Amino acid sequence: MTATNHLGPTQARVLMFILRHARANGGRVPTIRGICEGVGLQSTSTAHHHIRTLAAAGLLAPRPDRTPCYEVVTDGCYCLACGNALPLEGSAS
Repeated sequence: MTATNHLGPTQARVLMFILRHARANGGRVPTIRGICEGVGLQSTSTAHHHIRTLAAAGLLAPRPDRTPCYEVVTDGCYCLACGNALPLEGSAS
């Protein structure tokens, strides 16, 4: 999967939650449990799966030596219509 492929609806919700959280918290990404609570996932395993999928798409980068275990690669929103990462309002182009 590449960043130009379309994300599934849950993956898009996870990515948008991560981006909004990072924006509101000085770049800090939410924990896996925070993602579960914020998106309504029941299982941390499912959240990890979505993180791995988003990392494979180039939208997140793994950080296995730290908690949380990933970081944001793209500072923007993911357009489901065209499949591209787009800058959020007010961010540099």
